[in-house]
Amino acid sequence: MSAAETETVRLTKVRKVFPHPKIPADGRPRLRRQTDHSKDTVALRAVTLSFHAGEGTALLGLPGAGRSTLLHLVTGVLRADRGRVLVRGRVSGLIGSGAGFTGDWTLRQNVVASSILLGESRDRAREQADAILGFVGMAGRADARLRDLGPAETKKLGYATALHTRPDIFLSDDELVVGGSDLREASLALLAQVPASGRTLVVTSNSAKLLPQLCTRGVVLDEGRVDFDGGLEEALSRYRELRDEHRSRHAKDEEEDDDDADRRRRHDEDDDEEP
Repeated sequence: MSAAETETVRLTKVRKVFPHPKIPADGRPRLRRQTDHSKDTVALRAVTLSFHAGEGTALLGLPGAGRSTLLHLVTGVLRADRGRVLVRGRVSGLIGSGAGFTGDWTLRQNVVASSILLGESRDRAREQADAILGFVGMAGRADARLRDLGPAETKKLGYATALHTRPDIFLSDDELVVGGSDLREASLALLAQVPASGRTLVVTSNSAKLLPQLCTRGVVLDEGRVDFDGGLEEALSRYRELRDEHRSRHAKDEEEDDDDADRRRRHDEDDDEEP
């Protein structure tokens, strides 16, 4: 099939800005919302990308590069300010896993409800509930209340529930794997099945250890722009270059700040010595 036929997601010249609210000088609220555009955060700048069925893609980048914003545009949680986002198929995945969880419900009830919210049919959600609980070693606690779980166990349960859904497009903006080594290996195996079964996998991760097991393509975002799009190994190399450049700039800025502080301190000492 051609690239156009396998395309499941397409972003065309997408721009997303998060406006900075302007606080009135008198501190009083205004009926009409005001913004200080000089402090706006531009998350994505004219991004054009596409993702395909049977493909695993890693989104790499430093914090603030725009990766999470891009995935939330694909899910429909956010809307682009400019450009177009086209999605063909059902979208789900590890984005805020644990959707629909309620403390007073049993673990089984929560798994079923969350699966339905993630797009599974009611029958399939009920059928796979026990398998999901068994996946995280909670089969014997199916009727326990969710509030009795600790935060780590709740996270594992939400992770497993999302991992067992079968959307056309699976997005991960969370930890790729959680729990012990057995659960990690089983989780990676399930994730690897997404592109292998002809579906689309997009993950936000910079892990050189885990990504080769899931992805063949890497896209590097830098300050809201596509800096690189190509093979995974080349993308990881480019990400490391950007990371090292950022660290170098940060270290230089710290040195300059220290120099400025030293100059101010000497100036203050000179002032103190004047008669």
